Amino acid sequence: MMQQPSAAGEVFVVRGARRFSICSGPPHAMRFIGPAPLGSPEIDLVCMGAIRRPGGEQFERDHVTRELHAAVAGLVVLRDGAPRRRAIAGSAAEADSVVCCCVTGLWGCGGFSGSQPVMRMLLLVAAASIVGVELRVCLPPADTENYLRWYAGVLAEVGRQQPALGRLVDVLSNETAVNSTRLAHDVPAFASFVIKQLRALAAGDERTAQQELSPSKRLKTSES
Repeated sequence: MMQQPSAAGEVFVVRGARRFSICSGPPHAMRFIGPAPLGSPEIDLVCMGAIRRPGGEQFERDHVTRELHAAVAGLVVLRDGAPRRRAIAGSAAEADSVVCCCVTGLWGCGGFSGSQPVMRMLLLVAAASIVGVELRVCLPPADTENYLRWYAGVLAEVGRQQPALGRLVDVLSNETAVNSTRLAHDVPAFASFVIKQLRALAAGDERTAQQELSPSKRLKTSES
């Protein structure tokens, strides 16, 4: 499908597609595995434009927020289409009770000359949380073999800290990342950086809460 570059928040969707074959590998090395099973369910395909910004520029705040908005727009389209299809086989109440599952690769990563894959994963996770859909991210074989524990570690830390969306955007657009060549492509380095940043934010919040609850702090405030 050829088209003009999409605007911010604009996505293209193909509804009711049927899988007819199973393939493996990236586009330049894709290979045919075999036909898809008969009776494969219809799926919706969504096309979300990702902006190519290799290097530290990918961590600039305007870019992070733009990509997050694009991911949210795409997942909203998939979420809102799922109940309509499921209602064909059951009641509307049953369809609305089913959580939409979205399957994706590392959107806007390998095909765009070096975008940080951990950041792309976090953008998708944040968008899925906002929209309220189940998300399954399929990692490339090389990343699964070499970096799975780093991806899992970042997700585990996000699950523990549950940062507000603004805080997560702050971490992804941190000035250190913007000015670092290594963080732009090194998975372990960026994953470690994100984990440390999330823990630092959580520790800062805990210190602030302790100061607000401290009797000496309240006494000092009343005396002033």
